Amino acid sequence: MPATDVPAALASDAPAEVRTFDLSKVVSSKQCGSVTGGEIVVCATDVRRNRMQTPAYEFPLPEPPKARLALKGGGSIAVETEQASVGGTPSNRVKVGVKLPF
Repeated sequence: MPATDVPAALASDAPAEVRTFDLSKVVSSKQCGSVTGGEIVVCATDVRRNRMQTPAYEFPLPEPPKARLALKGGGSIAVETEQASVGGTPSNRVKVGVKLPF
């Protein structure tokens, strides 16, 4: 039985184009290469075309605004967060700074 024949159970109910379907007559809209000597040529689109590429430059991350409060007499107090690596482990820190005029 050739691979293009419809099984007997479906042959009587199937439309004529299904019963006589021949894959060797299908013509691709793309030129993939030449077929010689019974070879099978499989064409595929470029999968990288739809993938997101790494940008050519890095986007700078905006720094969050500093929480700063002015004190009477010209001083200020500020709170900041910071992330650093300590021995290969990320360390999240909170810094509190106080400025007082002399």
